Amino acid sequence: MARQRWATLAGILTVPALLVSGLFDNFVDGVVVAAVLYLAWGVLRHRQGQGRWVLWQVPGVLLFGAATLWALSLDDADARYVLAAGWLGHAAWDVVHFRANRVVPRWWSEWCVVLDVLLAAVLLLSAP
Repeated sequence: MARQRWATLAGILTVPALLVSGLFDNFVDGVVVAAVLYLAWGVLRHRQGQGRWVLWQVPGVLLFGAATLWALSLDDADARYVLAAGWLGHAAWDVVHFRANRVVPRWWSEWCVVLDVLLAAVLLLSAP
């Protein structure tokens, strides 16, 4: 249980610390590093019987990463819709993790669902 608390604390603090440190030139760099860190977190938690759930994270990272790269190749108007769809897709991904209570703590996936939906809404509502 103590190890789980430390892993949770590390997950919470890692991304904001990296963003504040100025390590990233843009938001995309932060998203890519966050995806890799969360994948590593899942692998570390694999020791607690996560098995197949961890393996499913790899295609998820690749799928959401591909959507991000696709959005980078589009003009701003079209990229906004691709990114919004990606955030909504990730919200669905988080709902699955919340219901299964696997890979990340339930509170984390719940928080992420809210954040993902809000980001998608901002993208869609800011369209010209």
